Amino acid sequence: MDMPTAGCSKKAVLAVGLVIGLVVACLVGSTLVTDRLCRQGFDRRLPVYPGAAIQWERHNFLSAFGMGETVMALTSPDDPDTVHAWYTTTTAEAIRGSVDDVPMRLTRGEWTVDPDEDGTGAQIILHGLCVN
Repeated sequence: MDMPTAGCSKKAVLAVGLVIGLVVACLVGSTLVTDRLCRQGFDRRLPVYPGAAIQWERHNFLSAFGMGETVMALTSPDDPDTVHAWYTTTTAEAIRGSVDDVPMRLTRGEWTVDPDEDGTGAQIILHGLCVN
């Protein structure tokens, strides 16, 4: 009577390797898709003010305004009241139109507008959080 040999067959090892590879591919793929959905949501929720210059930006995952948290500081030569009015109107329209919009539902954001340091324009701070 032949006894089976101990250990795994090559087919079993290949099957386990295939399953692990598929799981990793699914995780990477879903992460990249979610990151892109976050950026699409933030394009509408926290748009960059027209003509504003980015002073600095920090994010803690793959890309700015993707998955994770992002903070961005901008400056504009326009007065703070004009910039504030633009953000109030633009973000309100985006939020009203986002009832069934998955990218917008993934995101949370806030913005502040203050006079810039030399008092000649506006400083804009955008803070976004997605899937955290």
